[in-house]
Amino acid sequence: MVTIILQELLDVIKSETEDTRHEDFGMFVLVIMSHGTENDCFYGTDLKTVRLVDICELLAGRNFPAMEGKPKLIIVQACAGGKNYQSIFLYSDFTIVSVPDIWG
Repeated sequence: MVTIILQELLDVIKSETEDTRHEDFGMFVLVIMSHGTENDCFYGTDLKTVRLVDICELLAGRNFPAMEGKPKLIIVQACAGGKNYQSIFLYSDFTIVSVPDIWG
């Protein structure tokens, strides 16, 4: 099992955004498995929280030039406290698009 404090996670993501090798790839995928909160945050093992939207901001084209204009897929497996989601949210370079409930 890998345990990572929040600052380490942010540092790894920042390092990836500065890696020019990504120019050779057509897509970036980030998978985060953690515990979450009701306000769209998740925890590091040090119990510090970060907002999902802040991770999206790190990966925005202006901050990740090697992947500008290319798709970035973020998969988060985390509880949301007592909050039940009825929609899926897509982030497109910091623009939030709500997709109707597809789960029926």
